[in-house]
Amino acid sequence: PELVDWVPEQLAFGFGLYLLGFVAGGLGAIGQPHILVRSMAIRSVPAIRRATAIYFLWYVPFSIAAVAAGLYARVLVPDLIAGVPAEDAAVAAEGALAAIADRVLPEILIGVLLAGVFAATMSTADSQVLSCSAAVSQELPARWRTYAIGKLTTLLIASAAVVFALTADDSVLTLVLGAWSALGATIGPVLVIRLARLPLPPALGLLMMATGLVTVFWWARGPWAADVFELLPAMLAPLVVYAVVGSFTRTSR
Repeated sequence: PELVDWVPEQLAFGFGLYLLGFVAGGLGAIGQPHILVRSMAIRSVPAIRRATAIYFLWYVPFSIAAVAAGLYARVLVPDLIAGVPAEDAAVAAEGALAAIADRVLPEILIGVLLAGVFAATMSTADSQVLSCSAAVSQELPARWRTYAIGKLTTLLIASAAVVFALTADDSVLTLVLGAWSALGATIGPVLVIRLARLPLPPALGLLMMATGLVTVFWWARGPWAADVFELLPAMLAPLVVYAVVGSFTRTSR
């Protein structure tokens, strides 16, 4: 039974905050540029309801399947991380899905599964690179906003991403979660304030973004990283900064 127990032991803040942090991970979507542009480009307001229904129709079973795959891996391939040093266990565990497929699926379906994994990876990667290069290009002086400069910007950003991926020591999952949390914590709270039509001076917005980013890295490397997902405190911290600084600013006036 302990192989399929998905509740960690000895949680510093209890299961409630652990579960809340797990759920809060989904809030990072509001800070992902490649997701935001799809929302911004939606055809009409009524189409939002349809898009929401389609999203949850796929997202809910996908999330359940992802958790189930991890639990099945503990039972079907318990030797996946056997003999692997603790610091390398996360990297070895990333092969769980492929290991399960190799044991229970015929060759043709293994190929389909791997093709799906690579397709999803490339879809996210190219969307992020293009969104990032577009954001950088828009900040350039008007005379530099040429086709060649845009392509060069994309090439530089893609090259930087490749170098970072090849030189990083962490597992792919750790890198992805770190990037997801960093974007969610820097862009998300600022976007929430703007959508609420609250006043947001540029300096305060930058302070909120810096607070979210620092909190992500500090929490991920702190003693409570395994107890609460870093995105929860990293999204709350900028909102606290906004409330405190905003209150102080109004009082000083």
